Amino acid sequence: MGHLRDFILSHVLCVHKIAVRSGLNDKGTVEIGYGINPGYEGKGLMTEAVTAVVNWAAEQPGVLSIEAETEPNNIASQRVLEKAGFIRSGISGAEGPRYIWKKRRG
Repeated sequence: MGHLRDFILSHVLCVHKIAVRSGLNDKGTVEIGYGINPGYEGKGLMTEAVTAVVNWAAEQPGVLSIEAETEPNNIASQRVLEKAGFIRSGISGAEGPRYIWKKRRG
């Protein structure tokens, strides 16, 4: 799983950051976290970054799903996840609602 972490860490910009918060678990799930400099909000940059990480992770061996959570009032972050193909999991974590992206079987 070091490859996914290394890929993400090598793509950290001063504009935004995105990282794997947990390694690949026995169910094939990783968790991501992200943030953006307030001066760059609303430009689609985080949606692009999260989507790129999802697309890349989908090609990695063993990755079956990706999870993330947002603060309950952070509608913009929830929209980023939805645009990247995540859905609400129905579970709340320490920060708020959890979202999950699942690899399509095919």
